[in-house]
Amino acid sequence: MKTYQKISMATLFGVFGVVSTTQAQEITAELEEVTGTAEQEQSKKLAKLRKIAELFKKS
Repeated sequence: MKTYQKISMATLFGVFGVVSTTQAQEITAELEEVTGTAEQEQSKKLAKLRKIAELFKKS
């Protein structure tokens, strides 16, 4: 399940009372933090792959 779907679910849980609004906000904040971290890690890995690809192009 994609992160934005999880965030939407957390919001809906809060709206429909499955969890409190505060809990839904906390879940959403945690998911946003995890998403940000994952995007940063992915960006770093892509940069490394681009460097490797450049080395192969030069040789």
